[in-house]
Amino acid sequence: MKIKKFRYNPDTLNFEPVKFSKSLFVQNLFLYSVLGISGSFVIFWVMSHVFDTPEEVKLRQENALMETKYELLSKKTEQAFLVLEDLQQRDDNLYRAVFVAEPIPASIRNAGIGGIDRYENLSTFAYGKLVSKTEKKVDLLLRKLVVQSKSYDEITNLVKEKAEMMISVPAIQPVANKDLSRPAYGYGPRIDPVYKTPAYHHGMDYAAPIGTEVYATGNGTIEKCEFNTGGFGNMVQINHGFGYVTVYAHLNKWKVKPGQKVKRGELIGFVGNTGKSVGPHLHYEVHFKGQTLNPVYFYYNDLNAAEYEKLATMANNNGVAMD
Repeated sequence: MKIKKFRYNPDTLNFEPVKFSKSLFVQNLFLYSVLGISGSFVIFWVMSHVFDTPEEVKLRQENALMETKYELLSKKTEQAFLVLEDLQQRDDNLYRAVFVAEPIPASIRNAGIGGIDRYENLSTFAYGKLVSKTEKKVDLLLRKLVVQSKSYDEITNLVKEKAEMMISVPAIQPVANKDLSRPAYGYGPRIDPVYKTPAYHHGMDYAAPIGTEVYATGNGTIEKCEFNTGGFGNMVQINHGFGYVTVYAHLNKWKVKPGQKVKRGELIGFVGNTGKSVGPHLHYEVHFKGQTLNPVYFYYNDLNAAEYEKLATMANNNGVAMD
């Protein structure tokens, strides 16, 4: 049975039956529908803009963690730059100074800095500036580390070369003379003992009995073992590398052959009296890049300061030579 609805009429002061109206029904239905839909949109907007979804909460947490990690990475990169700067200072002002190498120019140490901004696309992301700044620091640090690594490779080669040089450069007397008892005739202007005229003596003469042992004064390769018709007689010539060559003249005989490798202190021949010579002795020369040098400067492995002074004085005071 259909239930009747009544509405109070204030004019008649009576409850009157409500008559069904299709237009009113449609109107009410439309109104309630609009209100329902509007309410749903409002609720959806509030839920989506005021309250985070579980996925958004998780993403926000991950972003916060990433930001913290990038900030930490940025700080560690700054610390690494300080360490690298100290290494660069030592490299340029200590290691390279010791091995007489030029400091690395700033243009090379800072190579690759500038130009197109490869990090511009990062600025559109959350924390883009932080990420971009950190990425730039890391890339710059890596480039500088590559340069420093190559520099250390160069220093390593210089160390090896220096070590080889130290054992190759002439550094001892060519005959045993620890007590400096052998007469020595020095480098420089002298009176020629044969022609009795002023001449320049390009080496140092050691008076010694025939057969006295003669030693290589540094590591090197035998270049010549020959009889020299220019006055040296039997002679040996050693190429020590690094621009240094030594000559041992007036030998009685030699104990080496061309191309042979010799070490400092190794026996290469014996004192003689061959060639233009007024008595048994060894004529010893040191050449550097084609120019003769005073051999007395190359006895630092043999002599202390006092002994060096004594030998230099002895060689200069004689004023003559034996060839």
